[in-house]
Parts: sequence; structure tokens; C-alpha cells
Amino acid sequence: MSVPGRGLEAQKQAKIVFKEDWALDGFPIHNMMTGEDMAVYPKKYPVSVNFKVTYQYTYIVCVCGDDGCTCWPVTETRSYTDTATASLLVNGAGTIPYAS
Repeated sequence: MSVPGRGLEAQKQAKIVFKEDWALDGFPIHNMMTGEDMAVYPKKYPVSVNFKVTYQYTYIVCVCGDDGCTCWPVTETRSYTDTATASLLVNGAGTIPYAS
């Protein structure tokens, strides 16, 4: 999944784990009652996630005058929210059906 953000493009990634099988699109299922094939074609499902990134950074501020310079650190915390979207292709069940 491509995760939008600011900078560090090569370091952003997301892993998605599904808790259950929820589609069999593209799986060779034949309805013997109607004589028709079911779920024959693969299908793309939209997947999206809302996320918030919070980051902290520190920089040094210096003020210089006739008596020299005075410096101090400033730490700030910022955050932003965004949405990442992808398309999940379901193409079969990953197994072969066995019937007796």
C-alpha cells in the first residue's frame, strides 16, 4: 500500500493483515443447481486507512549582540492526518477445491 506523507519516501510502508477470508472472486466455483459458473472473474476491492503522524523536532535559536550570542534549543511537536488508499485484487482462493 502506498502511504502518502512528507519526505522519507523510501521509508514509508504499511502492512495489512486480514483476519478472515472474505471473497472468492476468480475461484472456479460451479453451481450444479443452475449450471452456471460463480465468482469466475477476479475483482478489485478498494481498501483505505485513515492515519495520524505525530513528529517532534528540535532546532537551535541564537540571538547575538555586542556581548556575544545567547543560544537555546526549541522543541516543537507537529502532526498531520491523511488517508492511504489501495486496490486489493482477489483472484481465487489460493487453494484447489476438493470434493468427494
